[in-house]
Amino acid sequence: MRSIEETRILLDLIDLSFLRRTGVALPVPPGVPDRYDWLHREAPYSLLSHDTAADPVFTYVNEMALHSFGYGYSEMLSLPSRLSAGPADQAERNRLLAQVRQNGIAFNYEGLRRTKNGNTFQIYDGIIWVVEDQERKVIGQAALFWPTDALRPDWWNIPGPK
Repeated sequence: MRSIEETRILLDLIDLSFLRRTGVALPVPPGVPDRYDWLHREAPYSLLSHDTAADPVFTYVNEMALHSFGYGYSEMLSLPSRLSAGPADQAERNRLLAQVRQNGIAFNYEGLRRTKNGNTFQIYDGIIWVVEDQERKVIGQAALFWPTDALRPDWWNIPGPK
């Protein structure tokens, strides 16, 4: 199990990598006293990452992602990320991840994902990007997606593709 400090360091790298790719940090509403705690516990969008292994495993997951996929925290952090999509959606997922490896980021992804019990759910407005450490070595990929197609809050300030 990762410590709180290790989780914050990884979340900082996810956020910094997002900033490098988009020009903005991961969005939070104004006045949030601890952005990382809010991103982890209260964000209305899912945020997760996986490593660079041949069969990548999730390395970070926020509360909304846990709720969406139906796994516990420890379960999700030992899960190969390919299992987040069903067999029929693997080819599209692989194509998307290859695009991210090549371009550093992909915007506006929508698709089906699979829960722990095998049900599927739709994701909306997905953004997937490469995560780098402080020396800019690639350590994985992160994803942000919304669980509904509802309007985004006023503080949602993500620019489109660059």
